[in-house]
Amino acid sequence: MYLKSLAIKGFKSFADPATLHFEPGVTVVVGPNGSGKSNVVDAVAWVLGAQGPRTVRSSKMEDVIFAGSADRPALGRAEVSLTIDNRAGRLPGGLAEITITRTLFRSGDSEYALNGQPCRLMDVQELLSDSGVGRQQHVIMSQGQLDQILQARPEDRRAVIEEAAGVLKHRRRRERAERRLAATEENLERLGDLVREVRRQIRPLERQATAARSHAVLAAELRSLRLHLVGRELAGLAERAERAGAERLRLRDDEAGLLDQVAELDGALDSATAELSTRREEDLVAVLTQVQALAERCRGLGAVLAERRRSVARALEAAADTDVVSTLEAEAARLGADLAAARAETEELGPVADQVAADEAAVEAEAAGTASVETGELQAVQDAYRRARSEAEPLRQGVDRERAALARLQERLSAVEQRRAGLAAERDQLAAERDELQATAPVLADTAAAAAVAQAEAAEAVAQAEAALAAAERERHRLEARAEALARAVEEARGAAGLDAVADLPGVLGLVADSVDVDAGWRLAFEAAAGAALAALVADGVEPARAALRRLQERGVPGTVVVPAGAGGPVPAPPGTERVAAHVRGRTPAVSAVVQALVGDAVAVAGSWEDAAEVALAHPGLTVVTRAGGRFAPTGWKLQAGDAVATQAAADEAASAAQRAGGAAEAAAGVLAACRERAAAAADAARRAAHEVERAGDRRQAVELALGRLDRQVSAADEELAESVRHRDEAAERVERDAARLRGIEERLPELQAAAERATAAIDEAEQARRRLAERRARVADARRELEVRRAGLAERQSVLVDRLADVERRLAGHVAERERA
Repeated sequence: MYLKSLAIKGFKSFADPATLHFEPGVTVVVGPNGSGKSNVVDAVAWVLGAQGPRTVRSSKMEDVIFAGSADRPALGRAEVSLTIDNRAGRLPGGLAEITITRTLFRSGDSEYALNGQPCRLMDVQELLSDSGVGRQQHVIMSQGQLDQILQARPEDRRAVIEEAAGVLKHRRRRERAERRLAATEENLERLGDLVREVRRQIRPLERQATAARSHAVLAAELRSLRLHLVGRELAGLAERAERAGAERLRLRDDEAGLLDQVAELDGALDSATAELSTRREEDLVAVLTQVQALAERCRGLGAVLAERRRSVARALEAAADTDVVSTLEAEAARLGADLAAARAETEELGPVADQVAADEAAVEAEAAGTASVETGELQAVQDAYRRARSEAEPLRQGVDRERAALARLQERLSAVEQRRAGLAAERDQLAAERDELQATAPVLADTAAAAAVAQAEAAEAVAQAEAALAAAERERHRLEARAEALARAVEEARGAAGLDAVADLPGVLGLVADSVDVDAGWRLAFEAAAGAALAALVADGVEPARAALRRLQERGVPGTVVVPAGAGGPVPAPPGTERVAAHVRGRTPAVSAVVQALVGDAVAVAGSWEDAAEVALAHPGLTVVTRAGGRFAPTGWKLQAGDAVATQAAADEAASAAQRAGGAAEAAAGVLAACRERAAAAADAARRAAHEVERAGDRRQAVELALGRLDRQVSAADEELAESVRHRDEAAERVERDAARLRGIEERLPELQAAAERATAAIDEAEQARRRLAERRARVADARRELEVRRAGLAERQSVLVDRLADVERRLAGHVAERERA
């Protein structure tokens, strides 16, 4: 694992993006003072999580952003990306490269990312914690720090050593764990308080829950009742809608009938207006005649009143006269003459009255003939033409409106058909997509299940590989520790045996344990049979032995020296046993003789220690051992060997075993990396499969909802289409019916117009005759009024004269003598 590249953009003096590529080994950055060499080191420390501004030689963290120059503006952010080559697999995740990115904005916001994915600083620290790289675990020597480390206190050196040894990581984790445990204890205490508080509130909450359940039941029942009522209301509204539709059709028919009646009434109105105009002229003539008669009568009464006023004046004058009787006689004579004259004038009015009556009869006869002409066929023809014209215009306007409405209905029908076709096509497309999704759903589910099984198998393989790696690491550490311990024990055994003191003497062959070769599986049995003699020095003869003992005595080193001695023949091995000496070979004849002397009477039992004890009891003079290191001799019994004598062979064997364990650990690490890659691939496949299943489910649900919506829209479009077709047919039927009526009326209009014109001409002639008749009637009326006025005046005058004459006669009756004299 090594740093592969460093990308810097906007960090300190790197205004332009710069990328530095590193190769395995030592990389040197060379440049003059002020060229930014230290900024490269600061960038590495900063991207790995440095939080103090002084670590990157700044007063505040925002100072690491390029502050601008005379010809370049300041930048808004600084970004550093560090790429680490991880082909050795020391970082978790199974990725060949890991890129750590840190971005700082001038506002103070900071972001971290791993391979482009946003993350936390803790994630970066956890990722680098096992590799010896990190904010507190990397070693970056800046300027002036070497002397500081050399003069550091033991505590500081201990921190550096712990950091290099990887202990600081575990200490930090322990501190975080302790803080979390303390926080958990506080949370537990608060949780206990909350539990106690909740326990006190359980009973009220139970009552509230009961009330809530009752409320839910009642609310559900209320909702059911409301739905029932709404259903009934909807049914009632549907019935009302049907009745309203039938009523609308009936009212439409009534409207057509009423329009016909209105047209007829318009014709009748025109006829009534003309008739009223004619009758109003006749009434005005009659009224004018009456007014003129009254005026004449008033003038006659005025004349009568004037005559009476003159008569009264004359009477007063006569009363004032002294000669009353003569005056009365004269008045009576005058009144008689006047009365006779009035009667004569009245008689003269008879022929005039007959002439006036004859004129009136002629006028009335002419009027009767004129009236019969007015109320005949001419008026009926005019009325027919007016009715046809008044009916044709509204009908024409109605046909135009109906045709415009029919065009609009046709456009609406076309739009509805297009919309319905579009909705049907969309529905068919969605139905096909739904069928396809339903068909692919089992495949996706099987794929997701297979991916999940593969992920589980890969996770299990990762767990097994991790367990195997951990076991291999433990075995390697154990064997390395054992090899190291055996190496130290060999050195100590050599020192304790005095081999270093006598190694230069001739004839000294070394330790017994280092001078023999033992068959595989027989070392424990050999060590149990030889006992403490394994740590003895082997001398090739008596004189070398004496020299060795003399040297050991001079040096004050305790030690044991054995020499080859004649030994008896091989001890016969009891049945079921083997001679130990048969599996041990000395590297020299002297050593072989020593081995024969040490273990020549030792036999090994392949069974348990009970079998060995039985053999020892049956043969008291033998030393019986087991393959596991048990020893049963006349000097004592023991089940296992005590502290084994460390030999160079055992040390070499332990070192070989440790080396093999290291190879096994590396192989397990490779297997773990491969398993992690497979697990990552399986997890990605499972996530993709689950995402596909979820996306397909969401899409299918969306398609189902869209299909339901489209079905409703298609149904609504069908209803609207049927309604539009019905309206269009009704409108077309009305247009055809009204157009037929209009054509019939328009066909009859020219004929009716010509007849109406002829009738109008005839009526004009009748009107002229009527006016002439009215003039004659007026003249006859004037003559009649004049006659009546004269007759009334004469009658009144006669009445006055009669009354006056009677009064004069009455007055003269009181003056008989005076009358006679008169």
